[in-house]
Amino acid sequence: MTTEVASPPAGLRERKKQQTRAALHRSALELVSANGVCQVTTEQIAERAGVSARTFFNYFPTKESAILGMGPDQAGRVAQWLRDEPAEVTPEEAVRSCFTRYALELAADKDLWKLRHSVVRSNPSITQAMAAISSAVERAVAEALAERMGVSPQDDLRPHLVVSVIWAAIRAGLAHSREHEVPVQEAIDETLGLFDDWAHTTAGPPIRSTS
Repeated sequence: MTTEVASPPAGLRERKKQQTRAALHRSALELVSANGVCQVTTEQIAERAGVSARTFFNYFPTKESAILGMGPDQAGRVAQWLRDEPAEVTPEEAVRSCFTRYALELAADKDLWKLRHSVVRSNPSITQAMAAISSAVERAVAEALAERMGVSPQDDLRPHLVVSVIWAAIRAGLAHSREHEVPVQEAIDETLGLFDDWAHTTAGPPIRSTS
């Protein structure tokens, strides 16, 4: 007689997936930091993380994505955060909230965040991969913002402009936090505040949704 084992709750399964993803990301960064990107294989990353090579590809499509800790769903996931913002939130506020959440996630593990930054700066191929992901995230969020504003992302530049400027301000906050040991949220609040001070001296009324 066999005993059927009940499937673990969805929450537990998700936590295990997150732990495996984090282990692969950390392993990739540590190996590349020690040996260089060209000397590291997906098999070595999987072995260090304690999983099979096949399992690796359930989480990351390439070695580069594991090094960055970003899967193929990254852009869509961040854009969905914007779509999930309450309807009464203005477009600018929705973008700020979305990208602040993204920044806090990127910097959640301080040591890992700094190691990732070092690896990205030291390896041109990883720098290019990071730039491609960042562009994809900006594009996806701009498209989601256009939906929220009721405009076409092809015909109206405002969604792309708002997304690019706010994300640039938040990235400046991340850099300030990393370089000066300032808490991430505090640094982001500071850079967005500086942006507001500048914008209020030059801009007209805030952008509103047409719906």
